[in-house]
Amino acid sequence: MTKRAERRLAPLALVLGAISFSETAAAIDTLENYAPGLSDAEAYVGTDGLGGPPHGVTLAHSAGIGGGLTPRLSLFIGYEVTTNRQLAEAARGLSTTLYGTLLQRTHLSLDLGATLHTGDSAASFAPFFEANWDSVPDQGAWGLFTHGGPCAEGGEHIDWTWSQGFGGYVTAAEGHQLFTEWRTEFDLKRSPLIGQWQHGGLFAGYNAMLVDNLELISEVGVNLPQDSGATASAMVGFIASL
Repeated sequence: MTKRAERRLAPLALVLGAISFSETAAAIDTLENYAPGLSDAEAYVGTDGLGGPPHGVTLAHSAGIGGGLTPRLSLFIGYEVTTNRQLAEAARGLSTTLYGTLLQRTHLSLDLGATLHTGDSAASFAPFFEANWDSVPDQGAWGLFTHGGPCAEGGEHIDWTWSQGFGGYVTAAEGHQLFTEWRTEFDLKRSPLIGQWQHGGLFAGYNAMLVDNLELISEVGVNLPQDSGATASAMVGFIASL
């Protein structure tokens, strides 16, 4: 939404565990490096499983801080709490993400990173990439993006999955952006491909700069699990530049 290397990720640090995959609240946005030093604080709340069985509805809260180690290398540290709708059976986790810009051109950028997540019952490690194409520099009009990567999760037994997202954005006015994205996940242990597909979702987001140092992040989506009916999710969050 603003110039790259001036802000944050929102948070693609947690994109492989987005609320659509029932781990933590995150929102559609594109990777941007934080300003050098401790520069941002983020907080999100969301819900998933709407329209499905009552026991499948979850509530999530996540928050974290991020900063730039160098102009092209950033670090994000966050936590999340997920509960049922009675605010019981809480699952907690911590995430640390390191990512950087490998390629930066006028219209094209490529970021690489990795997220280490530890939870109550399992840990995961997820390297990822994101590629962006902007029709106008500094996200001035519209653009396309894709991100993805493998995730190894478990303890004694490791489950390997691949998460992928394809999307686009439109800058409706200065400080206002609309996003849409399709996300899906594959179980790398299964074959053939039709058996690997786990679930996908179509999401729409709206981000707005409320004041100079505070941004609103929001998202709604429809999840399409392979073995059950569709459910909906929603989230809202705020990013404060310190």
